[in-house]
Amino acid sequence: MGNTYTLVEYVQASGISMATYVATNVQNFPDPNADWSDLLEVQARLSAPVTDGGVVPSAYTGVNAVSAAALGAHRSASGSGGSQTTAGSGAISVNAGALVYGVTLSNDGVAGLIRPPGFATITTVSDAAMGAEGAYAVPVSAGSVDPQWTWFFDSPSAPRTWLATALALNPAAEPQTAVATRLAFTVQPSSTTVGATISPPVQVAAQDDAGNTVATFRGSITVRTNPGPGTLSGTTTVAAVNGVASFSDLSIDQAGTAYTLVATTTATGVRGATSAAFNITAPPPVTAAAAGGITLDQKNSALFESGTVLTKGFNPTNPHVGDAIIATFLWRSSTTTNIIDSVVDRLSNLTRVGNTYTRVEFFHADGISMATYVATNVQNFPDAGTDPNTLLVVQAFLSTSVTDGGLVISAFTGVHTDFLQARGASRSDAGSTTTQTQTIAHPGPITVNGGALAYGVTMSRPPTTVGLSPQAETFQHIEGTSDTAVAVQADFALPDATRQVDPMWTWFYDSQNSGCAPSTPCTWLATVLALNPAPTTGNLTVSNTTTGSSFPSTFTVTVDAGTPSATSQPMVPNGSVTFNGLPAGSHSVTLTVASNCTVTSTNPVNVNVPAGGTASTSFTVNCTTPPTTGNLTVSNTTTGSSFPSTFTVTVDAGTPSATSQPMVPNGSVTFNGLPAGSHSVTLTVASNCTVTSTNPVNVNVPAGGTASTSFTVNCTTPPPQARAQVTGGGRIDPAIGKTTFGFNVDGRSGPPFQGEMQVVYHGGTSRMTRIHSLSIDGLTTSSDSRGGVCVTWTGSARVNNTDQRRFTATACDNGQPGSSPGKGPDRFGISLDGSISTGVTDLTGGNIQARP
Repeated sequence: MGNTYTLVEYVQASGISMATYVATNVQNFPDPNADWSDLLEVQARLSAPVTDGGVVPSAYTGVNAVSAAALGAHRSASGSGGSQTTAGSGAISVNAGALVYGVTLSNDGVAGLIRPPGFATITTVSDAAMGAEGAYAVPVSAGSVDPQWTWFFDSPSAPRTWLATALALNPAAEPQTAVATRLAFTVQPSSTTVGATISPPVQVAAQDDAGNTVATFRGSITVRTNPGPGTLSGTTTVAAVNGVASFSDLSIDQAGTAYTLVATTTATGVRGATSAAFNITAPPPVTAAAAGGITLDQKNSALFESGTVLTKGFNPTNPHVGDAIIATFLWRSSTTTNIIDSVVDRLSNLTRVGNTYTRVEFFHADGISMATYVATNVQNFPDAGTDPNTLLVVQAFLSTSVTDGGLVISAFTGVHTDFLQARGASRSDAGSTTTQTQTIAHPGPITVNGGALAYGVTMSRPPTTVGLSPQAETFQHIEGTSDTAVAVQADFALPDATRQVDPMWTWFYDSQNSGCAPSTPCTWLATVLALNPAPTTGNLTVSNTTTGSSFPSTFTVTVDAGTPSATSQPMVPNGSVTFNGLPAGSHSVTLTVASNCTVTSTNPVNVNVPAGGTASTSFTVNCTTPPTTGNLTVSNTTTGSSFPSTFTVTVDAGTPSATSQPMVPNGSVTFNGLPAGSHSVTLTVASNCTVTSTNPVNVNVPAGGTASTSFTVNCTTPPPQARAQVTGGGRIDPAIGKTTFGFNVDGRSGPPFQGEMQVVYHGGTSRMTRIHSLSIDGLTTSSDSRGGVCVTWTGSARVNNTDQRRFTATACDNGQPGSSPGKGPDRFGISLDGSISTGVTDLTGGNIQARP
């Protein structure tokens, strides 16, 4: 391809070497490649041969195309150790956004390895003699980076050697500053419901004429609706960050179709933009919470209270222990501050209970006041239905006596037990009118989490009729009451998704006796607050204690294996991981380890995860040095007659590591201590026997295990052996190509036979095949149709000085060349395991002699 690779680092120690080259802006290869035939390959040509080596290539997008500008700091180091050892090149300086590349090598191919903290693994490779790992990181800010690996060597008496290299490559140069000329909605507003936050957040980008976002634009961008029935709420002016303004809290308070947003900016020369159309629909009805959510438990109210104590009990039935209680107190007073000194609860027998009530909202206007207090996880009273004669009572002690007051109390099941976690947003407001008109009372919108409680309460002077506005969030009634001076109503909602909630009541001040006038205005107060539900999820921390040797880099922890909700994480030996947000309840935890490790504790184990809490469990693991060899058992099933005494089994025939054993018919043999991996197995049989299954066969031997394979053989009674001697040599020219030969076979003494044969098949344009045999185990004679005698012999031959192959050769003697009366030329032919077969062919030179 012609790309230039530059040597950056070379390090060597104790017989191992590592060199790192870099090429930038590589060119001249298919992108993308069409198939496997046009992949880009990287090669290193060495000046001297090596017995073991390898390469770890990796490619990165975004590196500076100029080699001199791309290459930053770099360094290498080496060291040794016999046990757990830290390997690192040493710290290098790195620019912000640059690539930090690190690689380590050791002369221990089975040692465990943990990558540097903060780095991502590129690849890990190993063989029997060496192991290596590449890793990278991209720091967001400039500074010093020191990648350090942990090698788990297990060789105290013979320390292992490690090498390590680190280098930095700088990112591509920043492009020239672009100029913003227009705005564009890059995330369009989506349809939603009244009061709900538009999600995902609307995003508006400042772009150049080519449609590229201008990251240097920092101006403010404002959005508004086109004319329509609703009002846009939220943060409508946002300063752009990296050229983009994100509007995360927009909402519209009335339903409508084909709304659009218009984006503008005060920046000079930047055109505005209009969004795609979207709809705002009425919110869905809110129903009581499902099982496990928030539900209204008990309620009560009272007015006509006076003095310095406002009191009401949960008669006739107590709430449940663990509920949250909301108590709203109201009174008439000219004092503009909260006059409640404390809020307590007691039993109807005057025994103090001791729950803590915290003020959430207080508001005063035109001589009326309203304060709302909350207690969570209330305790120390008879649970609902257990003691009807002992009721829970809530009281407010006032610093100033009042002539008219009261309270509304309500208890809810399913609220978070921790007040700080339960408390959400809250707000209050007030209003008045001096004319007899219907008036909307509302505290303003707050954001309520999905499944949380939205509690709203309003009070009025005078005590006129109140109703919920049909445009508001659908609320359910809690309690309402009135006396001669004031009226109060409390309601609640349970939104099924996070959105803004704005309860609106209509006070019907248009009644004839409302009395609204400039001298006696009609006044309302309103409060809304949110209480979050109890958690339904928890966390699980899983750890392990690992002993032994040859630790793998990681184990795998799986929660709820085999289910649709299964989730997994890697965990280092003697480390831990945490699973967050698991549904509360029982979970199965499974630890999967490497083949050389055993989990010695219960596995899997069931763990109960508490709602809002963290459970933990731990495994114990023992690891041993993994085996590198295995065993192979070879058997045979032999049928027929005239079985020979033995066959011969050869593993890896024709290689320096070839090994053989005799095997009796219908017996077996085992080869112990073979290197794990694939091996060729060959069965050699006598001439009267045939291997009827695949021969040779490849078998994979597992490390630490035993593989097996079997052959099927059929033997027949061999024909009577002829007594003849045949010698000769010469040349034949069959259709497959020129063949020369020479032999001397003596069959007169009976098997085994004495003799030797050398045949060279020249094969036309192919390279020569040399066939040499000293092993002849069968010989027969027959008559040639030309009047002479033919001798056929069989045996095993070595082909090209490597593997043994079966052959059959035939030589026909039809008299001496030129003899009279002549019977025609002599003939010769050979077949080799079906791969070469010349046929019995006339000699074109030479002579054959056969004698009894």
